[in-house]
Amino acid sequence: MRWAWLLPLLMATARAEEARLTFHFENENAERIVSVISVYSKLSVSLAPEYHRKSISIRATNSTVETVLEKIAKQLFAKVVKRPDGTITIVAPWRAQILGVIDKKVLYDVDWSKGLPLAEVAAYVRSVSGIGVVLDPRLDGKKKVALTTKQSSLTEFLNRIAKATETPWDLRYGVIYFAAMDRMTALPRELKDIADVQAKVKLPFDNTPMPQVVGYLKAALGIRISIAPDSKEALEAVEVTAQANVHLRNALALCTIPYGATVKWTRMGYQISTAPAAKTR
Repeated sequence: MRWAWLLPLLMATARAEEARLTFHFENENAERIVSVISVYSKLSVSLAPEYHRKSISIRATNSTVETVLEKIAKQLFAKVVKRPDGTITIVAPWRAQILGVIDKKVLYDVDWSKGLPLAEVAAYVRSVSGIGVVLDPRLDGKKKVALTTKQSSLTEFLNRIAKATETPWDLRYGVIYFAAMDRMTALPRELKDIADVQAKVKLPFDNTPMPQVVGYLKAALGIRISIAPDSKEALEAVEVTAQANVHLRNALALCTIPYGATVKWTRMGYQISTAPAAKTR
């Protein structure tokens, strides 16, 4: 084990949020550190999957759980989010921003008893929340959704839509993503070995051919991007649908992962191909 020493100082009469921790972890797995903190503080604390394999070094002396979690998040370039159910999670900044919206108490009152196409449902959620909502390309956007409901948060509203359509949703690729359960399980959660940048890009794609998608990203972001020569035949026929305002890494993921493609960085710039993604370093 790579952690040097751990001495949690917990007052038996103190609330979990007031627990004091003293420890020193050196080049330790981030997920393990968060698990240890969760156990000793008796709080429900979790780490987003994309950080599970990250290693960090951290020292704390009689520190509060909140202070320790903020230190961990800072090293991971992440954010600490407290959910309405009392759980605490460390997530990517874009995910924290979306959670702040979907957890907010807002009334969603709709009457779709006559049925509304799934694509229009996604557009409605996008318009009232300001968050990108994307349907997996294998879903039928014309499928009617019959739903009448009043929900007090976007999370509850999304759960009612998921139940009515038997289609789960998740936060991935910088958006609210709907897909069948088998697809949600099979699709990679992110692009590997692609660094993120602060620049955002507005994706306006609606059954847009991949070559046009590449041209748009090249012009909008000023990046070098192309389709790999050995993948042109397969990818030129692909049509992309995604309306969202996301950072570069998520934009690339939205335009490739759901369509059986990936992105890698080469000396020629970003290259989209049908080849398997490179293994995580």
